[in-house]
Formats: sequence, C-alpha cells, structure tokens
Amino acid sequence: MLYAIDIDPNIDAMIADKSGERIYLKASQPPNKYSYGTVLIDINGKAEPNKMGRDVFLFKLMADGSLNAYGANGGWDTGSNKCNATTITDGCSCGASILENNLKVIYQ
Repeated sequence: MLYAIDIDPNIDAMIADKSGERIYLKASQPPNKYSYGTVLIDINGKAEPNKMGRDVFLFKLMADGSLNAYGANGGWDTGSNKCNATTITDGCSCGASILENNLKVIYQ
C-alpha cells in the first residue's frame, strides 16, 4: 500500500492550542465536519492499474483525525463526481461508493 497526505497550509489558522486544550477556530462546526487535508491511498502499492477509483482512493482528513471518503453520504451518486453503475467521471468518489454499498464495487 502507498499513501500520500496533503495537509492544508492554513492549518495554523484553523486549530490553536491553548493551555493544552485544543481549540478549533472554525467553532461554527464540530471538528468532524471540516477537513484540513487530503489522503490518497493506493491499495496495491506500485502495481497497476494505478487509477483513481480502481486501486487509488481519495479521502478527506478531518480536523478530529478521522478520514471521510471523498463523496461520502451519497455524494458519489450526484453532481460531477459520479461513480455508479452507469457513470464514472474522474473516479474520485468511487471509494465512498464502495464503502456505502456494503464494500461492493457497483461500477465496471
């Protein structure tokens, strides 16, 4: 497996540490509702096909440290990032499609 992590360069503006207590400056939302980075995971390392939605998947790194698949909560089946039985655009949301369909690949 290979992975890459891209942290938002403005992270210091989002999170501050005061007296050992973590304070989220985007206080209007809880920390699991906004991301401060992106994680790209290739589940079979250098082996092919090395294609988004096939063996490479995109996740958002949330402020609380959790990962959310790009296109989670049904977003994989709407808009310009579809990944369903009939349409795959760029493959970015195919990880969410798999996770939300009982770990089944529903696309060709």
